[in-house]
Amino acid sequence: TDDGGSSSYAAEGTAAHYVAEQCLQHGQDAWEWMFEKVDVEGQIFTVVPDMVDHVQVFLDFCRGLPANERFVEEEVTINESLLQDPESKAEPYVESPFPLHGTADYAAINHDPLEFAIVDFKYGAGIRCEPDDSQLKYYAVGFLLTYYGARGFDVRSKMSDILDCRVVLCLVQPRHDHPDGPARSYETTVRELVAWASLDLLAGVEKINDPRAPYVAGKHCQFCPVRHACPRLASAFADFAEAADEKPPYKRQISNEKLAEHLALVKPVRQYIKALDEQAYAQLAANNSVPGYKLVVTHGNRTWKDGAVAELKKYADEDKLYEKSLLTPAKAEKISGLGGVVQRMAYKPVSGWTVADASDKRDAVEPRSAQNAFANV
Repeated sequence: TDDGGSSSYAAEGTAAHYVAEQCLQHGQDAWEWMFEKVDVEGQIFTVVPDMVDHVQVFLDFCRGLPANERFVEEEVTINESLLQDPESKAEPYVESPFPLHGTADYAAINHDPLEFAIVDFKYGAGIRCEPDDSQLKYYAVGFLLTYYGARGFDVRSKMSDILDCRVVLCLVQPRHDHPDGPARSYETTVRELVAWASLDLLAGVEKINDPRAPYVAGKHCQFCPVRHACPRLASAFADFAEAADEKPPYKRQISNEKLAEHLALVKPVRQYIKALDEQAYAQLAANNSVPGYKLVVTHGNRTWKDGAVAELKKYADEDKLYEKSLLTPAKAEKISGLGGVVQRMAYKPVSGWTVADASDKRDAVEPRSAQNAFANV
């Protein structure tokens, strides 16, 4: 269980998923949920126009898929005994001690020709996701096994019959500015998915089930519900805290190779710190003592009291009290007829440089020294 509580971002995503599920189950469009309240573990979210627009992108994509059968929020299970290579009589590669579970946001089956589509709805904007990642493959394998198992088939035999059937893995991420648009797809086959599950998935399960398995920090840490209690992150945090007290400055004492190692830990440690804050807040909010800490009131920016406009007009002309500015591109494109103009006339200016993983799809910047920059002047 996650004693640290659900983050507001994750909870907002859960609210958006709930609206999408209800719309698909009852034939609704997202606008029909406008300004409704959704309760996610005590956090109340209002379905605002922005959420409506993004949920509708997901709905339109799902409804546009050819399908004879459709499934919404389908619970799936992967049992390792069903995951050996269907063309081999050998025992499964890995014995998993427990079934693996998950929920596919949306799935569709087209009968002629037989093909499957698995759709994952990503409401988050911070992390770019791709349709060929392991999560969608996991959902696809789970869906196939669950679908045929629930209908009384000998699943191993059935999987052998459909090895060459196409499976389309689809990802809808409307809040992320991806160059390929909000909805992306990746085509694979049942054969490729079974091979991935038999080798990669179950091998991974074996590793994490080993009590001697090392804790490895990385981008995945932000999704861990117990990161506030992770010994690897706690160790990295302690190392960083100790290094911060060193003199001369720590940054001058390490090689670029060691710098790269530590940079890989920066984001996970930030997540660890965030998890500690969330855990402390949850404990104090539940009236549990955290030695040396307390809850206090915070204040936002100043805002006007009721009656402020009338009072201000006594001392200044109205035109001095208001500003008029051009709408942002995001707001302007919501006005009918302006979408094309915004595409032509809006752009994202370069605002600086940032350090990114070598795997980042953006081109690397090639900084020039001052000497080189002015060489041709």
